[in-house]
Amino acid sequence: MARPLRIEYSGAIYHITSRGNARLAIYEDDEDRRSFIKILGDVIDRYNWICYAFCLMDNHYHLLIETPDGNLSQGMRQLNGVYTQKFNWHHGRVGHIFQGRFKAILVDRDNYLLELCRYVVLNPVRAGIAAIPEAYPWSKVQGQIFIGSAKFVGEMKPLLEGKEALQEVPKVQRFAHRPDLKTALSLKSGGDKEERNKAIRGAHFKHGYPLKEIGRHLGLHYTTISKIINCNE
Repeated sequence: MARPLRIEYSGAIYHITSRGNARLAIYEDDEDRRSFIKILGDVIDRYNWICYAFCLMDNHYHLLIETPDGNLSQGMRQLNGVYTQKFNWHHGRVGHIFQGRFKAILVDRDNYLLELCRYVVLNPVRAGIAAIPEAYPWSKVQGQIFIGSAKFVGEMKPLLEGKEALQEVPKVQRFAHRPDLKTALSLKSGGDKEERNKAIRGAHFKHGYPLKEIGRHLGLHYTTISKIINCNE
């Protein structure tokens, strides 16, 4: 059977599902669920994803993910691969736990995003294992702080000054007030290498710009940017 086509681009939103092999459980206890959520958080940070909602059922999971850098397949390999290793180690097993490739459906942001958020977190209710979504501990909707036109978002920027570190503010909006990348990386005339590296670290840590975006702007490979971020250059 031909492998399903993966359409990946910057800013794409996907409803992702992945099921257990032969419909077997992919989470056998709460330690498995906590492990998966920890790995998911690491993948979100590493690949610059935005997670709008998730739900962990016994033999499958749902994610509603935006990929600002167009890197869905990379992140999903990391997520399912690392979790499989952790699961097998925890239970003394070997082999696959997921049934083939994950399923990812592109989402129309304007018409279906909110409806899919509802769908994802209502899974436990439909399955009869929770009376209301809030009673199920293994799902969450990542709320927006504001929704509106670019003009409205621009007007709201001052309200987010100094709040970049608040995790309850979605990543895409934590940095709504940040300067553009050209300004963030601007150097004084005759600036040396250390000044450049300091600007790079500021653009990443303070203003939230991903490594690849910084690299493209400066004409440097993202691995070089990674070394600078980690103070290896």
